[in-house]
Amino acid sequence: MYYIYFPYALVVSSLFLIFALRKKTPVWWALVVLLAPVTAPYFFFKASRSFRGVFTTFFCLSFLLVGAGEGYIYYQDRIDFKYSNFSPVGRQLVQLTKKLKKSTHSLDKAIEHLEVLSKVESTRTGIGETINYIGTVQMRRIENLGDIERFLAFTRDYRSVLEKEGADTLLALEAYYSDPMVVGHLESLKDYLPAFEELLRYTFDNFRDIELKSSKHRENYDVYYLKYRRKVDRHNRLCGKRIQFRDSMVRDQPELDYYLPVIHQTDYLRMWQ
Repeated sequence: MYYIYFPYALVVSSLFLIFALRKKTPVWWALVVLLAPVTAPYFFFKASRSFRGVFTTFFCLSFLLVGAGEGYIYYQDRIDFKYSNFSPVGRQLVQLTKKLKKSTHSLDKAIEHLEVLSKVESTRTGIGETINYIGTVQMRRIENLGDIERFLAFTRDYRSVLEKEGADTLLALEAYYSDPMVVGHLESLKDYLPAFEELLRYTFDNFRDIELKSSKHRENYDVYYLKYRRKVDRHNRLCGKRIQFRDSMVRDQPELDYYLPVIHQTDYLRMWQ
Protein backbone atom coordinates (compact mmCIF):
# COMPACT_ATOMS: atom_id res chain seq x y z
CA MET A 1 0.00 0.00 0.00
CA TYR A 2 0.88 3.69 -0.33
CA TYR A 3 3.04 3.19 -3.41
CA ILE A 4 1.71 6.46 -4.84
CA TYR A 5 0.73 8.30 -1.66
CA PHE A 6 4.22 8.82 -0.20
CA PRO A 7 5.82 10.14 -3.43
CA TYR A 8 2.76 12.37 -3.84
CA ALA A 9 3.13 13.72 -0.29
CA LEU A 10 6.83 14.38 -0.93
CA VAL A 11 6.12 16.30 -4.12
CA VAL A 12 3.33 18.38 -2.52
CA SER A 13 5.46 19.22 0.53
CA SER A 14 8.43 20.15 -1.67
CA LEU A 15 6.26 22.51 -3.70
CA PHE A 16 4.83 23.93 -0.50
CA LEU A 17 8.34 24.44 0.89
CA ILE A 18 9.21 26.51 -2.18
CA PHE A 19 5.96 28.41 -1.71
CA ALA A 20 6.74 28.98 2.00
CA LEU A 21 10.22 30.34 1.25
CA ARG A 22 8.88 32.74 -1.39
CA LYS A 23 6.00 33.95 0.81
CA LYS A 24 8.13 34.14 3.99
CA THR A 25 5.82 31.75 5.84
CA PRO A 26 6.96 29.22 8.49
CA VAL A 27 9.00 26.42 6.95
CA TRP A 28 7.54 23.88 9.38
CA TRP A 29 4.29 24.14 7.42
CA ALA A 30 5.96 22.06 4.71
CA LEU A 31 6.71 19.34 7.28
CA VAL A 32 3.06 19.25 8.31
CA VAL A 33 2.05 18.98 4.65
CA LEU A 34 4.52 16.12 4.22
CA LEU A 35 2.90 14.22 7.09
CA ALA A 36 -0.64 15.17 6.09
CA PRO A 37 -0.96 16.48 2.52
CA VAL A 38 -4.66 17.14 3.08
CA THR A 39 -3.66 20.19 5.18
CA ALA A 40 -2.06 21.91 2.17
CA PRO A 41 -5.18 23.90 1.16
CA TYR A 42 -5.52 25.25 4.73
CA PHE A 43 -1.96 26.60 4.84
CA PHE A 44 -2.23 27.92 1.30
CA PHE A 45 -5.44 29.81 2.15
CA LYS A 46 -3.78 31.16 5.28
CA ALA A 47 -0.73 32.46 3.41
CA SER A 48 -2.18 33.70 0.11
CA ARG A 49 -5.43 35.04 -1.29
CA SER A 50 -4.55 34.61 -4.96
CA PHE A 51 -5.35 31.51 -7.02
CA ARG A 52 -7.20 29.88 -4.12
CA GLY A 53 -9.86 28.35 -6.35
CA VAL A 54 -7.36 27.04 -8.90
CA PHE A 55 -5.11 25.56 -6.24
CA THR A 56 -7.99 23.91 -4.38
CA THR A 57 -9.41 22.40 -7.56
CA PHE A 58 -6.00 21.10 -8.68
CA PHE A 59 -5.22 19.67 -5.23
CA CYS A 60 -8.60 17.93 -4.88
CA LEU A 61 -8.37 16.37 -8.34
CA SER A 62 -4.81 15.15 -7.79
CA PHE A 63 -5.67 13.81 -4.33
CA LEU A 64 -8.65 11.91 -5.76
CA LEU A 65 -6.45 10.43 -8.51
CA VAL A 66 -3.90 9.31 -5.95
CA GLY A 67 -6.67 7.76 -3.84
CA ALA A 68 -8.08 5.95 -6.87
CA GLY A 69 -4.62 4.71 -7.81
CA GLU A 70 -3.98 3.40 -4.31
CA GLY A 71 -7.38 1.69 -4.32
CA TYR A 72 -6.59 -0.04 -7.60
CA ILE A 73 -3.16 -1.18 -6.36
CA TYR A 74 -4.71 -2.45 -3.13
CA TYR A 75 -7.28 -4.44 -5.09
CA GLN A 76 -4.54 -5.98 -7.25
CA ASP A 77 -2.41 -6.79 -4.22
CA ARG A 78 -5.35 -8.40 -2.43
CA ILE A 79 -5.92 -10.69 -5.41
CA ASP A 80 -2.23 -11.61 -5.56
CA PHE A 81 -2.02 -12.11 -1.78
CA LYS A 82 -4.79 -14.69 -2.02
CA TYR A 83 -2.35 -16.97 -3.89
CA SER A 84 0.84 -15.98 -2.06
CA ASN A 85 0.97 -19.31 -0.20
CA PHE A 86 0.73 -21.34 -3.39
CA SER A 87 3.50 -23.66 -4.47
CA PRO A 88 5.60 -22.74 -7.53
CA VAL A 89 3.08 -24.67 -9.64
CA GLY A 90 0.19 -22.59 -8.32
CA ARG A 91 2.05 -19.30 -8.74
CA GLN A 92 2.93 -20.24 -12.30
CA LEU A 93 -0.76 -20.81 -12.99
CA VAL A 94 -1.50 -17.31 -11.67
CA GLN A 95 1.08 -15.83 -14.06
CA LEU A 96 -0.31 -17.84 -16.99
CA THR A 97 -3.78 -16.57 -16.12
CA LYS A 98 -2.64 -12.94 -16.09
CA LYS A 99 -0.76 -13.32 -19.37
CA LEU A 100 -3.77 -14.99 -21.00
CA LYS A 101 -6.13 -12.26 -19.86
CA LYS A 102 -3.76 -9.61 -21.20
CA SER A 103 -3.32 -11.21 -24.64
CA THR A 104 -7.08 -11.85 -24.95
CA HIS A 105 -7.75 -8.20 -24.12
CA SER A 106 -5.13 -7.08 -26.66
CA LEU A 107 -6.75 -9.22 -29.36
CA ASP A 108 -10.22 -7.85 -28.59
CA LYS A 109 -8.91 -4.28 -28.72
CA ALA A 110 -7.24 -5.00 -32.06
CA ILE A 111 -10.48 -6.41 -33.47
CA GLU A 112 -12.33 -3.41 -32.11
CA HIS A 113 -9.93 -1.06 -33.90
CA LEU A 114 -10.27 -3.07 -37.11
CA GLU A 115 -14.02 -2.65 -36.74
CA VAL A 116 -13.56 1.12 -36.55
CA LEU A 117 -11.36 1.06 -39.66
CA SER A 118 -14.00 -0.93 -41.54
CA LYS A 119 -16.57 1.80 -40.97
CA VAL A 120 -14.66 4.81 -42.28
CA GLU A 121 -15.07 6.21 -45.77
CA SER A 122 -13.41 4.09 -48.44
CA THR A 123 -10.18 5.53 -49.87
CA ARG A 124 -7.22 3.79 -51.42
CA THR A 125 -4.96 5.04 -48.65
CA GLY A 126 -7.42 3.91 -45.99
CA ILE A 127 -7.67 0.46 -47.56
CA GLY A 128 -3.87 0.15 -47.55
CA GLU A 129 -3.73 1.07 -43.86
CA THR A 130 -6.39 -1.50 -43.04
CA ILE A 131 -4.51 -4.22 -44.96
CA ASN A 132 -1.42 -3.48 -42.89
CA TYR A 133 -3.43 -3.51 -39.67
CA ILE A 134 -4.87 -6.95 -40.43
CA GLY A 135 -1.31 -8.24 -39.99
CA THR A 136 -1.30 -6.78 -36.46
CA VAL A 137 -4.60 -8.52 -35.66
CA GLN A 138 -3.18 -11.80 -36.97
CA MET A 139 -0.18 -11.47 -34.66
CA ARG A 140 -2.47 -10.80 -31.70
CA ARG A 141 -4.57 -13.83 -32.63
CA ILE A 142 -1.56 -16.15 -32.84
CA GLU A 143 -0.18 -14.83 -29.54
CA ASN A 144 -3.53 -15.33 -27.81
CA LEU A 145 -3.94 -18.82 -29.25
CA GLY A 146 -0.50 -19.78 -27.95
CA ASP A 147 -1.33 -18.46 -24.47
CA ILE A 148 -4.59 -20.44 -24.45
CA GLU A 149 -2.85 -23.65 -25.47
CA ARG A 150 -0.16 -23.21 -22.79
CA PHE A 151 -2.78 -22.47 -20.14
CA LEU A 152 -4.94 -25.48 -21.02
CA ALA A 153 -1.94 -27.80 -21.22
CA PHE A 154 -0.72 -26.60 -17.82
CA THR A 155 -4.11 -27.09 -16.13
CA ARG A 156 -4.38 -30.59 -17.61
CA ASP A 157 -0.90 -31.61 -16.46
CA TYR A 158 -1.14 -30.22 -12.92
CA ARG A 159 -4.88 -30.39 -12.19
CA SER A 160 -4.52 -32.73 -9.19
CA VAL A 161 -1.84 -30.51 -7.61
CA LEU A 162 -3.83 -27.33 -8.23
CA GLU A 163 -7.04 -28.80 -6.84
CA LYS A 164 -5.26 -29.68 -3.59
CA GLU A 165 -4.01 -26.09 -3.34
CA GLY A 166 -7.52 -24.69 -3.71
CA ALA A 167 -7.09 -23.08 -7.12
CA ASP A 168 -10.67 -23.91 -8.11
CA THR A 169 -11.42 -20.40 -9.40
CA LEU A 170 -8.44 -20.39 -11.73
CA LEU A 171 -9.15 -23.92 -12.87
CA ALA A 172 -12.70 -22.85 -13.75
CA LEU A 173 -11.18 -20.69 -16.48
CA GLU A 174 -10.37 -23.90 -18.35
CA ALA A 175 -14.10 -24.32 -19.02
CA TYR A 176 -14.19 -20.88 -20.63
CA TYR A 177 -11.15 -21.12 -22.89
CA SER A 178 -11.93 -24.69 -23.98
CA ASP A 179 -15.61 -23.99 -24.65
CA PRO A 180 -16.74 -24.45 -28.29
CA MET A 181 -17.96 -20.83 -28.37
CA VAL A 182 -14.53 -19.44 -27.53
CA VAL A 183 -12.69 -21.97 -29.71
CA GLY A 184 -15.10 -21.32 -32.57
CA HIS A 185 -14.62 -17.56 -32.19
CA LEU A 186 -10.88 -17.89 -32.75
CA GLU A 187 -11.39 -20.28 -35.67
CA SER A 188 -13.90 -17.94 -37.31
CA LEU A 189 -11.44 -15.07 -36.85
CA LYS A 190 -8.77 -17.17 -38.54
CA ASP A 191 -11.11 -17.61 -41.55
CA TYR A 192 -12.45 -14.07 -41.53
CA LEU A 193 -9.17 -12.15 -41.59
CA PRO A 194 -7.77 -13.70 -44.83
CA ALA A 195 -11.13 -13.23 -46.57
CA PHE A 196 -11.18 -9.58 -45.50
CA GLU A 197 -7.60 -9.11 -46.66
CA GLU A 198 -8.33 -10.68 -50.07
CA LEU A 199 -11.25 -8.32 -50.57
CA LEU A 200 -9.20 -5.31 -49.52
CA ARG A 201 -6.23 -6.23 -51.71
CA TYR A 202 -8.43 -6.69 -54.77
CA THR A 203 -10.11 -3.36 -54.03
CA PHE A 204 -6.75 -1.68 -53.48
CA ASP A 205 -5.24 -3.05 -56.73
CA ASN A 206 -8.33 -2.23 -58.82
CA PHE A 207 -9.61 0.80 -56.96
CA ARG A 208 -9.98 3.07 -59.98
CA ASP A 209 -11.75 0.45 -62.14
CA ILE A 210 -14.16 -0.39 -59.34
CA GLU A 211 -14.82 3.29 -58.74
CA LEU A 212 -15.62 3.73 -62.44
CA LYS A 213 -18.05 0.80 -62.14
CA SER A 214 -16.24 -1.49 -64.60
CA SER A 215 -18.59 -4.47 -64.98
CA LYS A 216 -15.76 -7.02 -65.00
CA HIS A 217 -14.11 -5.63 -61.90
CA ARG A 218 -17.42 -5.17 -60.13
CA GLU A 219 -18.30 -8.84 -60.76
CA ASN A 220 -14.96 -9.95 -59.36
CA TYR A 221 -15.42 -7.61 -56.42
CA ASP A 222 -18.84 -9.15 -55.69
CA VAL A 223 -17.27 -12.63 -55.61
CA TYR A 224 -14.70 -11.53 -53.03
CA TYR A 225 -17.34 -9.61 -51.10
CA LEU A 226 -19.75 -12.54 -50.86
CA LYS A 227 -16.97 -14.79 -49.59
CA TYR A 228 -15.98 -12.14 -47.07
CA ARG A 229 -19.60 -11.62 -46.03
CA ARG A 230 -20.11 -15.30 -45.22
CA LYS A 231 -17.00 -15.32 -43.06
CA VAL A 232 -17.83 -12.12 -41.20
CA ASP A 233 -21.43 -13.17 -40.55
CA ARG A 234 -20.22 -16.42 -38.95
CA HIS A 235 -17.67 -14.52 -36.90
CA ASN A 236 -20.31 -12.07 -35.68
CA ARG A 237 -22.63 -14.88 -34.58
CA LEU A 238 -19.89 -16.64 -32.64
CA CYS A 239 -18.69 -13.39 -31.11
CA GLY A 240 -22.18 -12.71 -29.79
CA LYS A 241 -22.44 -16.21 -28.35
CA ARG A 242 -18.99 -15.85 -26.79
CA ILE A 243 -20.08 -12.66 -25.00
CA GLN A 244 -23.25 -14.36 -23.75
CA PHE A 245 -21.24 -17.35 -22.52
CA ARG A 246 -18.81 -15.09 -20.63
CA ASP A 247 -21.66 -13.21 -18.98
CA SER A 248 -23.40 -16.46 -17.97
CA MET A 249 -20.19 -17.75 -16.35
CA VAL A 250 -19.77 -14.53 -14.38
CA ARG A 251 -23.39 -14.70 -13.20
CA ASP A 252 -22.82 -18.24 -11.93
CA GLN A 253 -19.34 -17.54 -10.56
CA PRO A 254 -18.87 -13.78 -9.89
CA GLU A 255 -15.27 -14.30 -8.76
CA LEU A 256 -14.35 -15.13 -12.38
CA ASP A 257 -15.09 -11.57 -13.50
CA TYR A 258 -11.61 -10.42 -12.45
CA TYR A 259 -9.84 -13.12 -14.45
CA LEU A 260 -11.94 -13.05 -17.62
CA PRO A 261 -11.22 -10.34 -20.19
CA VAL A 262 -13.76 -7.57 -20.65
CA ILE A 263 -15.05 -7.94 -24.21
CA HIS A 264 -15.60 -4.58 -25.91
CA GLN A 265 -16.42 -5.93 -29.35
CA THR A 266 -20.22 -5.93 -29.45
CA ASP A 267 -21.02 -4.44 -32.85
CA TYR A 268 -21.00 -6.07 -36.27
CA LEU A 269 -17.88 -5.97 -38.37
CA ARG A 270 -18.55 -4.79 -41.88
CA MET A 271 -16.84 -3.61 -45.05
CA TRP A 272 -17.21 -0.23 -46.71
CA GLN A 273 -20.35 0.01 -48.82
